[in-house]
Amino acid sequence: MHKQKNWTLASGGIAIFVGATLSQIFAYITKNEFSFAPLVGSIPITLILIIINIIMIKSNKNDQ
Repeated sequence: MHKQKNWTLASGGIAIFVGATLSQIFAYITKNEFSFAPLVGSIPITLILIIINIIMIKSNKNDQ
């Protein structure tokens, strides 16, 4: 399996966090409002996806 395919969940989780951050930066620039709620909400999802991805990779290496 390609190394890039191994980290699909982790990269998706990071993309979610980056998207939430960029959207709040854009909202701050345009409306002069900044909300931490999307960032706080995306952190657990990002961490969960990264942890699941690490577990999947470790279990695949143990199976081989």
